[in-house]
Amino acid sequence: MTTLTAETIRPCPSCGAEQGTLAVTWRGTITYLWRSCVCSEERIKALEARDRMRHDALARIYTQGEAANDLDILAHQGLTLARFRRELVSGSSDTHPLDLAVNWLNAALAAGPYAVYTDKACPAALLYLTSPTRGCGKTHLATGLALTARETGQRVALIEEKRLLAAYWGASLEEQERLLVRYGERTWLLVIDDLGRRSVRRQSQEETTSVGDVWDALLNRRYTYGGWTIITSNCTPTELLDRGTINRSTFSRIGQMTLRQMVMLHGEDQRWLAS
Repeated sequence: MTTLTAETIRPCPSCGAEQGTLAVTWRGTITYLWRSCVCSEERIKALEARDRMRHDALARIYTQGEAANDLDILAHQGLTLARFRRELVSGSSDTHPLDLAVNWLNAALAAGPYAVYTDKACPAALLYLTSPTRGCGKTHLATGLALTARETGQRVALIEEKRLLAAYWGASLEEQERLLVRYGERTWLLVIDDLGRRSVRRQSQEETTSVGDVWDALLNRRYTYGGWTIITSNCTPTELLDRGTINRSTFSRIGQMTLRQMVMLHGEDQRWLAS
């Protein structure tokens, strides 16, 4: 193995151009590494430009696109209330989860444009659908409710956690604000699907804080405006707090918005069942 020095030169393995060394101090000792070649720098710039284009495209989808696009796709997949198979699902109370969810939507439609926390007769601002089992119908039920609300003329939207985070982090400050206004304030019913699905690396405090900050920014808007909201998740709010998906202020708001109640769904993974 050749020991690199300040004078060591070689042809770049990729393009053949002359490549020198770079002095780096490590623990008080000077070490020499190969300098980046022009061709490798160009590849890095090309990759960065591609990633920026992808982020910009996602940001435009979420900040400027039609809120109904995702719902239209899911409607075509048959995720309507009429096709929800209640016999495959059970709940933790005497009332079936489907009936609890439909009753909530009807009460929200009757209550008006937003929830009023001081009104004892007002339903919970947030319907929290949870299950320890994936594929038992949470997304189907939430989508069916959103489609039903849209048929009454309400503005509705469905957002999925990973796509929202990618769009938010890839957007400019101005685009981030447009996203928060659109989904946080101007949407009558917002469905947040599969909250907590994205793994948060707890060893990275910066990343943990970033994920929690995004949900705090969005759900704070929903909370402040009393916006009707549905969350589906395989985690309870306490579990989301423990894993770093949400912070304590968001956890507190979810508690008030749900009136500290959740709709639990029990059942097998329907994706593996015969149709």
